[in-house]
Amino acid sequence: MVKITPKIGFIILGLSFLLLVVEIFGTTILGVASMGADSGLYIFNILYFIIALTVTTGILAPICGILNKKSSINISWQLFSALALILSIILFLSLGGLESVDGRWSHFSGGGSYIGSNPTFSSDGTKVIFSSPNTGHGDIYVMDIDGSNRKRLTTSKDYEGEPICSPDGSKICYIRKDRYKGHSQIYIMDINGNNQKKLTTNLKYSSSCSFSPDSKQIVFNSDGKICLINSNGSDLRCLNIVGTNPTFSPDGKSIYYYTAKDSGAPNYKIIAIEIWKLDVDTLKIRAVSTIQGELYEIKFSPNFKRIVYTAWQGSPQQYQQIFIANIDGTSIVQLTNSKELKSTPSFSWDGSKIIFLSEPQGKGGDIMIMNSDGSDLKSIGKIN
Repeated sequence: MVKITPKIGFIILGLSFLLLVVEIFGTTILGVASMGADSGLYIFNILYFIIALTVTTGILAPICGILNKKSSINISWQLFSALALILSIILFLSLGGLESVDGRWSHFSGGGSYIGSNPTFSSDGTKVIFSSPNTGHGDIYVMDIDGSNRKRLTTSKDYEGEPICSPDGSKICYIRKDRYKGHSQIYIMDINGNNQKKLTTNLKYSSSCSFSPDSKQIVFNSDGKICLINSNGSDLRCLNIVGTNPTFSPDGKSIYYYTAKDSGAPNYKIIAIEIWKLDVDTLKIRAVSTIQGELYEIKFSPNFKRIVYTAWQGSPQQYQQIFIANIDGTSIVQLTNSKELKSTPSFSWDGSKIIFLSEPQGKGGDIMIMNSDGSDLKSIGKIN
């Protein structure tokens, strides 16, 4: 067998670099293709290990070639293969490996790194609650409005996200997604992280929980349908009504939500959203408005007169920006205009401010706060 020489080592390095480019590109494409698929969690573990193996092989090969030439050490191909395998395992595990890779939300957002999500205000406006990838998977954190006194509230190795504070300021509702089964359930805990309690058990894909004005009920989305449950976990009701981001009205008698209309196959691009109002007692539905356009992550203002949302800017589409509009789609104003990906905006409890996440070119997310007219924009810290 041919000895590992410096020339062969650098050839392997070059081939590894080319292969690495292909693997990263393939991983991104697969992330889009498998968006939302439970199997994607396991596929990505394999892919990231292959990437780790490619990196260690490329680095180790020229080192072994140089050592073989300049010393009496004779590194055989068998020893080289064993070293590459051991180092790739170490690299894979040190970067999160089996634990964090399958827990990251990246596989459901197009193959990119999970940067955190859903920063939201506490009911008294003094704190910010958010989901952070700091531990390699989603965990719920809380901090003061100026970014100080950051505290981790959850410690599960599952993904935990979409936190929202109860109107009375005593509880946080959030979702926990099982990192193996891929199912997400509704949880509740005290504002300080104590008394974490699982409210649902047999649902598959739950999201977007919101409290009633008296904090005694929670409305949320599960498998696309609107569900209700008491804050103590009793009386679960899933209605035969499809809707996104269900939210109680200020008097608790109605639930606002929206549905999206798409262009159909093959692109399934959102072309409009329809806002609806559901009477809690009679379950009668009334259409509120239809807004044309490709709108995402829509949140209602506390008085339900306005909405805040994200939409793509530019042609071709480049960056998601934050927009605000009346609930009937009039008076649209673009609030941000910078080259970062914006996501998960929401109003403060008095409607005067908007909080959202901004990702500056893949370098990690900033939690941003601004007035509802777009003024006084500022970062209060990194989400991770």
